[in-house]
Amino acid sequence: MKYTIYIDDTGTPSFQSKSIYDSGDWHSQVAIFINQNKIEEITNKISEIFNKYKNLNDFEEFHFIRILSGKDGWRKVDLEKRLEIFKDFGKLYQQYKSPILIQSFTSDDIIRNKMEKISQIKIPNFDLSKLSDLTLLFLLFRLKDYVKENKLELPTQIKVDTGKGEHLDRKKIPILNGITQNSEIEFIDSKKDPLMQFADFVAFCLNRMRWIIMAENKGPLDLRLLEIFSDADFEVENLQKFSVDPNEVKAKHYDEKLRKVYDSNGNLSDAEVNKIKEKGTS
Repeated sequence: MKYTIYIDDTGTPSFQSKSIYDSGDWHSQVAIFINQNKIEEITNKISEIFNKYKNLNDFEEFHFIRILSGKDGWRKVDLEKRLEIFKDFGKLYQQYKSPILIQSFTSDDIIRNKMEKISQIKIPNFDLSKLSDLTLLFLLFRLKDYVKENKLELPTQIKVDTGKGEHLDRKKIPILNGITQNSEIEFIDSKKDPLMQFADFVAFCLNRMRWIIMAENKGPLDLRLLEIFSDADFEVENLQKFSVDPNEVKAKHYDEKLRKVYDSNGNLSDAEVNKIKEKGTS
């Protein structure tokens, strides 16, 4: 089976949750694998959703953080109608069950993983002092391993949201040798490709789900969103699924699970991370 892989980023710059592992600069890159035989079909269904809601607001594309927050004219649209858009995209994902990979980093993760010198490494088209570039690079490593382990038909195509390049711009990434044509990735303007909007939906939902789970007090909208995310049943290949009571789970439960993973990976302890941070600011 041959796939086209769409990558979009998400994160919470300058917003810090109650989690002790959230340093306020969380950045994630999310890849969704679209079966090339289904691209036209999924694109047409996104167009149907667009036509369903186009009279509600003068918009050019689905941008989910703006839809939920009421930006770009969405505030005049009833919240229930906006949530229907999320439900429609959730049903669309549920229908096709496209595999997903995610990679996240915070500045504390760099310390925790003993990677402080990684910013000195020079790789063409990447500035590893930036979390966005570092996260994308590590996602591409994960993606390469996944493609090989699952014996996906090659070469595949990798399309990245234009945050790091112009529309249809191509960049050569040496680590993708044998994975993509000419080891290249292509940058796509989401306004010009509905499937990048689909990737934006997945990236937004995964990030918002993490935030809601860590929230000490969850409001009615949070619970509605969790229900939509749960119904979509995202297939994230490198995340563990577990059931929780949304009214009971807090940041401390999230932190406990993360700490177990950190310990199993041989990462630095919380005390060691804090000591290095204090030394760096003294």
